[in-house]
Amino acid sequence: MRTTVTLEADVARMIEDKMRQEGIGFKEALNAAARAGLREQNRNAALPFRQATYSMGHSAEFRWDKALVMADAIEDEEIVRKLMLRK
Repeated sequence: MRTTVTLEADVARMIEDKMRQEGIGFKEALNAAARAGLREQNRNAALPFRQATYSMGHSAEFRWDKALVMADAIEDEEIVRKLMLRK
């Protein structure tokens, strides 16, 4: 397929370096670079996402659905403590 491609300066330099190193033409160097990039992209896309999880060592009595309420209460207590220190 014949097409027009506009390369950024850094990409053009890399293609020219590849041409010099391997003694190949522009078309071969560009195709090799595109193939390598697409293969790598496909290889990475095939890996499933895995989220690492860690035990937080929480007590069975702690209610995680009320964590924000607890954080608000702790913050309020700290604000009151700081205000009391000003007197």
